[in-house]
Amino acid sequence: MATEHTLRRLARIKALPSFKNKSDEALTVYLEDALSVFLDYTHRSVDPGEAVDSIICDLAKYSLGKEGMEGIKDAKDGEMQRKWSEEAGLPSEVTARMKLYRQVVGVNATPKL
Repeated sequence: MATEHTLRRLARIKALPSFKNKSDEALTVYLEDALSVFLDYTHRSVDPGEAVDSIICDLAKYSLGKEGMEGIKDAKDGEMQRKWSEEAGLPSEVTARMKLYRQVVGVNATPKL
């Protein structure tokens, strides 16, 4: 069952013209995978919520955009050329934003009151 965060993100991504025809189930899988990538990268175990909606949606859009391009390093369509880096795995714009939420491993981020 989808969480309230996933449902909010699903509505956000379905508002985009290029994803209107995708099923809710497929988009939910991409959003859940994007959340997993975010949590792994930031060393978190809990979804921070609405504050990271745009990052999670951007990660899902990135994965959706690469759908069917597995194993391809570059592609050219007329004047447009796209390249992917196997080492990077994620767009630098998104990783720069995720770094703001990164926790230091081994440090308890929750202050004791």
